[in-house]
Amino acid sequence: MPTIQPSNFIFLDQRDEQLARLSRLAEKYLADDPNTCLIKLRQFGELLAQTVAARMGLYRFEGETQYDLLRRLQEEGVISREIYLLFGEIRRAGNEANHEIGGDQARALNSLKIAWQLGIWFERTFFKPEFITTEFIQPVASREEAADLRFELERLAAETAQAKAALAQQQAEAGHKRASTIQKYRAAAQNASQLIHLDEPATRQLIDAQLRQAGWEADTVNLRHGNGSRPQKGRNLAIAEWPTASGPADYVLFIGLMPIAVVEAKRKNIDVSTNLQQAKRYT
Repeated sequence: MPTIQPSNFIFLDQRDEQLARLSRLAEKYLADDPNTCLIKLRQFGELLAQTVAARMGLYRFEGETQYDLLRRLQEEGVISREIYLLFGEIRRAGNEANHEIGGDQARALNSLKIAWQLGIWFERTFFKPEFITTEFIQPVASREEAADLRFELERLAAETAQAKAALAQQQAEAGHKRASTIQKYRAAAQNASQLIHLDEPATRQLIDAQLRQAGWEADTVNLRHGNGSRPQKGRNLAIAEWPTASGPADYVLFIGLMPIAVVEAKRKNIDVSTNLQQAKRYT
């Protein structure tokens, strides 16, 4: 009898049934349908952000987009800049998958790793600050799992109203907590954000997104020196693995033919806003 691979998100089973189910569906769809995987991860990110807001007594029931909610949670000091970026990448990747009916497996895998880190952050913030998990295991769908997908999707749709009721209950419970308890969660959230650990491909996906938002052409897989990418007049290019005297730079930003900034893509450096501010002075 074939062995079914355990979910990377198994720790969520004890915390939230909907979050656990969405993450499992994303894992199951990764191999054969990365587009659906990305859409499920977007739904996972939306529900996770709403759950965080509800537990902090900050959930608004109507009319707030995921983008606005994330901005508000950051302004309230609930999520750090790094966590905001992780949520944002899942939202963008899911939106693109939904609107353009696209999404390759590499981006889906990186987004799955990002969602996994957000799940760990959630666990450390509200339940076990000392929580330790194993290494991420890339999901491999089995025939048994594929056969269960339709049932899981139907069950998920049927429980959407129940999930909304659960958010309302968490919001009400948070409203009765003392301010010191909420502040404890804020501190725990900030501490947990310092423990985020992404591998290089997932980190590069986040940095590519930030560079593109700032007006640069960035694609660390294709737009790299080793593939023949070179600066060009009239284009703002972020070229990856550019050779220097001290070794290849992760990215060099070019305005036309002029290099104006270097961006390092370290696992602990997912926010490159400082580099982009430096580059902005030249534009």
